[in-house]
Amino acid sequence: NVSRQFSTGGSVKLQKGNRHIAFNAVFNRFGNEVDRDYKPYNQFDFRGQKLLNASVDYAFMLRNLSFFGETAMSDNGAVASINGLLVGLTPKVDLAVLHRYYPRNYQVLEANPFGETRGGRNEYGLYVGMEIRPLKQWKISGYFDRWHHPWLRFLSNAPSRGHEYRARLTWWAKRKFELYLEVRDEVKQKNFTTAESKTRLIPDHRTFQTRLHFGYNLSKSLTIRSRIDMGFHDNDQEPRSTGVVIYQDIIYKSLDFPLSFSTRFVLMDTDGFSARYYSYENNLLYTFSIPPYYNKGARFYLNLRYRGIRNLTIETRIERTLWTNQTTIGGGLEEIDGNIRTGVSAQVKYKF
Repeated sequence: NVSRQFSTGGSVKLQKGNRHIAFNAVFNRFGNEVDRDYKPYNQFDFRGQKLLNASVDYAFMLRNLSFFGETAMSDNGAVASINGLLVGLTPKVDLAVLHRYYPRNYQVLEANPFGETRGGRNEYGLYVGMEIRPLKQWKISGYFDRWHHPWLRFLSNAPSRGHEYRARLTWWAKRKFELYLEVRDEVKQKNFTTAESKTRLIPDHRTFQTRLHFGYNLSKSLTIRSRIDMGFHDNDQEPRSTGVVIYQDIIYKSLDFPLSFSTRFVLMDTDGFSARYYSYENNLLYTFSIPPYYNKGARFYLNLRYRGIRNLTIETRIERTLWTNQTTIGGGLEEIDGNIRTGVSAQVKYKF
């Protein structure tokens, strides 16, 4: 269905030095009633024709403590809040603490605050992050995040909870070398249907991943990066799935030559989508992609950018993925009969 939407809002901010407080409001009106299929997990979602949101955000410093946050209310009376603290414990140690409270009945149309899920509702959580610089060329960083969903969610037919930690040890030298080792462990609860029964359980789903990354600037124009990801995914209802993904990147960008490029070659060997790995890919200007790497096969992409004509930028990208353990790709109207998928895109930008 098509509906006209009218949106308006405003903000009044009072600031003095490094302190501020702001009062914000956003109003949305639709030409038709907004409705959706009723499901137990979405019974608190917005339905209607009008929605008003108001909030107060603040920030101030007290010695080496930096406080910030925002508290918002939707016109059904629900209140959501996020508040944080940044502190330099020592010249070599920084700490960040962030608490979030998004009740199940808070309603907002366009919001993506910090949290495990999108939408800014049905989540309480606490995040603690730290960075330590013990030596000149060494850095230790990490965080721990724990959350709770007090109501049902899509793919979770009961209240659920989870946690995640990530730690990284980084070493670099003379702006040429970068080496880091990263460990990530995440536990989430979501539906699982047993083969013997259609009863949906809510077991813990654990994902453990490690990453070893090496980057080297061969010159001011040429950079190579090598990376390997390893890990597993399991729950107490099915066998563990494991996977390994190996990446090789080459990036060339010169101020003296009009042609630049970035390319990546990937080898994938995982037990399926549950043991997938996400990684950022360079793409055309103003676009980006973070695709999952899974199953068995290889992937390649090449981005070319030409700036040899004044005010004109020409870009092209070719990508190709081969899955050795599949005979078809995708499904429905987008199904490909075969195990190779190729994509080509181009973009021309002229600056007036």
